[in-house]
Amino acid sequence: MKPFVVLALALFSEVALAICQPQFTDPARIRLNGDSVLIVTHASATYDTRLSSKRGIDEAISFAKRKGIPVIYLQDKTPAEKYFTADCSPDYRVFSQNGELPFEVKASHVYVVGGHLEHCLSRTVEGVINSWARQQVRDRTLTFLMDGIYSTGELIEESDAFYKDFSQFKRAIAHRRTHADPMPKLTLLETLGLIDQEENEIEFLTRALPNSGEVLTSVYAVELNLNSTLSRNIRTEPETLARIRFDFVDSAAKSGAK
Repeated sequence: MKPFVVLALALFSEVALAICQPQFTDPARIRLNGDSVLIVTHASATYDTRLSSKRGIDEAISFAKRKGIPVIYLQDKTPAEKYFTADCSPDYRVFSQNGELPFEVKASHVYVVGGHLEHCLSRTVEGVINSWARQQVRDRTLTFLMDGIYSTGELIEESDAFYKDFSQFKRAIAHRRTHADPMPKLTLLETLGLIDQEENEIEFLTRALPNSGEVLTSVYAVELNLNSTLSRNIRTEPETLARIRFDFVDSAAKSGAK
């Protein structure tokens, strides 16, 4: 290869790497326009070693940018090269060690991807709910784009009818894994594929909802939707003034993510 080509490729690589280096925004400087936002929690191969959620996360980011929806990456102290999003230019990149939100979320429609569903992403979702609870009561929606969410499977119980299928799948993806990667993750969409019955899927997804009783008063009705085809009222009381809807959508590539 000619020397100037080698030099050009080296310079290009350095520039590309510099663009993807985390430059965190002071949360106080975040300004979100519009009434929707996409939050990407810890899209990192440190945690999702299979990169099981990568395609779903990339599609979610592309969807958001096409729709003019602001995109926020939450990142911790893991090495920058472990973060696997194809797009290196979010609207904001914010430091978040455990998925916590150090800023207010005023948008009435929040999309989430990343993980872990049971840990850091759960804290992100709780942060959104807490933020909403401090604001004016109005209808709100939180959408989980399931092929972009990685999970440990901790919400699956031994008494579940699909526990055997889950255990077999986990053994398959963990086959001959090293001690450095003892627990490869699966996506939330893969989990539903193991359940394979829509009513059971709805029942399982209620386990992923935040414990909203302490922050959402009885003025909110709570509803769970799956791909806009199945829904369940989680809580409705006489004094309800508005609704919080938790939408679980297979993918941003599906028509349900509008």
